[in-house]
Amino acid sequence: MLLLVLTGRYIIMNLGKIIGSRIKEFRRKRGLTQERLAEKANIHPTFIARIERGNRNCSIETLQIIASALNVPVTELLMPEDKSAVTYNDKLLEKIVDMVKDKTDNEKQYVIDMVELTFKKHKKLTEKK
Repeated sequence: MLLLVLTGRYIIMNLGKIIGSRIKEFRRKRGLTQERLAEKANIHPTFIARIERGNRNCSIETLQIIASALNVPVTELLMPEDKSAVTYNDKLLEKIVDMVKDKTDNEKQYVIDMVELTFKKHKKLTEKK
């Protein structure tokens, strides 16, 4: 199982740039101009340009429309070309994800809170030694 590691703000802040660069990459691979992609997706060309530069975010619906116009799955637009930058292959991490993936948001938050508390307590104990 290959997992996305969304650590802190870095990935979230750069998600718009990742999506934009992936749209641009697939558009170019298909030999499309921004204008032609905009036409196929029924979106203004300026909006396509701003998305590609990472200056504008788009809705999930718009992302689906663009993915369809490019004939790629939406998931391909969400991953950077160098997937190793945000992926992690670790059996222990997989086990943790498997344990919480079917839990409610409240239960997941409880797990996060407990892990944070555990690490804080561990840090205090190791600092005293």
